[in-house]
Amino acid sequence: TRRKKITSILADVEKLQQQMDSLLARIEEVVEQEQDALDNLPESLQDSERADTMACAVDNLDEARAEVEGIKESLDNVSGYLEEAKK
Repeated sequence: TRRKKITSILADVEKLQQQMDSLLARIEEVVEQEQDALDNLPESLQDSERADTMACAVDNLDEARAEVEGIKESLDNVSGYLEEAKK
């Protein structure tokens, strides 16, 4: 029936939400590690190409984190719509 199909789709969305939660946690872990490494660079390397590369990585990871958070928000909206459709 149609309601069963909606329930199946909702289950798939929930799986995606869990995957996004896991992905976000992994990105956040790498951001923290990269930022810690950058913060702990010796003074002699703070103005180096290596430091610039690390700072760029932190910036890009932050952007990726924001995008994943946006996806999570969209999935929450999709889930809500599906819940309403299932009634």
